[in-house]
Order: sequence, then structure tokens, then C-alpha cells
Amino acid sequence: LASLALGRQHLRELLLWAGGLDGAAGLLLFTVGFIVVSLPCGWGYILLNVAAGYLYGFVLGMGLMVLGVLVGTCVAHVACKRLLARWALAWVQRSEKLSAVVRVVEGASGLKVVALARLTPVPFGLQNAVFAITDLSLPNYLMASSVGLLPTQLLNSYLGTTLRTMEDVIAEQSVSGYFIFSLQIVISIGLMFYVVHRAQVELNAAIVACEMEMKTSLVTGSQPSISGSTTSCNKRTVAFAGGGINIV
Repeated sequence: LASLALGRQHLRELLLWAGGLDGAAGLLLFTVGFIVVSLPCGWGYILLNVAAGYLYGFVLGMGLMVLGVLVGTCVAHVACKRLLARWALAWVQRSEKLSAVVRVVEGASGLKVVALARLTPVPFGLQNAVFAITDLSLPNYLMASSVGLLPTQLLNSYLGTTLRTMEDVIAEQSVSGYFIFSLQIVISIGLMFYVVHRAQVELNAAIVACEMEMKTSLVTGSQPSISGSTTSCNKRTVAFAGGGINIV
């Protein structure tokens, strides 16, 4: 928020410049932008989403987002897995929450957890670093990520088109226009908070189920099953547990 407040004038100039580019140049610019924000230290994912809707409208903005995020996620996943895997593993092991997420992702509910995690406010690039150390296949990972990101992409694209409408409202000085715009903003923000809340509830439930399964298995003297399809945990459960049981 501070960055947006301090650099809002430059941001506006950048948007006006991007809006003047032709189709191919704009597509390339947003694709490169999504690759950058997909890396662990990247910033601006939501900003790019809103900007796509603002510049290209709802439908074209959504298409640009889906394509750009797919390419960016793929590049970040491969880069993190090959270059940053050791750093990401050490970083994840310092956090009980992230360690639990990794355990569940590598189990039978992995794709569901990836999709739910994409709806939470955890930074996009950091999620990519966490998922890079799991054993999910790239096609399944990209599919789950695309499904999980779709609801917020729809909302962000709509918010971008609403901001475009705001300029028209200000130019026309219409009272009814201000009311409709304010209502649209309130509905968009409300939907965003609802989606994030539901995703967090479902994600926490999946993590708790995994931890309870691990606790039961260790108490009975057997490790969690890694071959069956009914378990939520996997072979890394004991390794990440570090000798104790933590119920998230």
C-alpha cells in the first residue's frame, strides 16, 4: 500500500504507456511481468491482475491473466525446483504451518490443497517456492493452480474494469454513477474476503486431518501409509515433524 501511495503517479504513467502498446507487445509485457511476480521475491501479482482488467476489459483481461500466470507459474516452479530447492526446504522447515502444508500437498489431497492455497493471502511467489519442493508433477500442479487462481482472477479482472468505469464517472460527475461504482467495489471486496475465508477454513481442516492421521499412526507404532489413496499424509510426514506432534 505504501508503494502504491508513493508511486501512484508513476504507476498511472506506466499504465497509460502499456495501454498504448499493440497486442503482441502488451501480451509480451504482461507475460514477463507475471514471470517476475511468480518468483519468491516478486511483488505485484494482484496489481497485474487489476491492470489487465483495467487496460483490456473483463474478457481479454481474463485471457491475458490466465496465459501469463500459467507461463509464470511454470517458469517459477522449474527455477525454484532446480536452483532454490535447498533454500526453500530449509525455509519451510522453520515454519510449522508451511511444513504441514507440504505434508498434505504430497498426500492424496494434494491437488485440492494447492487449489485452496491459491485462494489464501499468502504471497504468490512464496507459494511457488513452497510447492516447488513437493513431488507433484508439473501438469497436475499447473492444473490445480489454474483452478485455484480462477476465482480471484475473475474478481480482480472485474475490479479492473470497475476502475475504468470510475474514470468515466468522475468525468461525468454522475451521482448515480458514484453510487453504482461504490456498490460494485463493496461487492467485489466482500466476495474476495468470503472466498479467502472459505479457503482458509478448508485448508486448515485438511492440515488438521493430516496431523491427526500422523499422530494416530505414531501412537500405534506404524508410519503413515504412502501407497494407499485414502491417506492425506505421505512419506515426508515424520521427517517434517521433527520429533513432535503439532496440531495446527
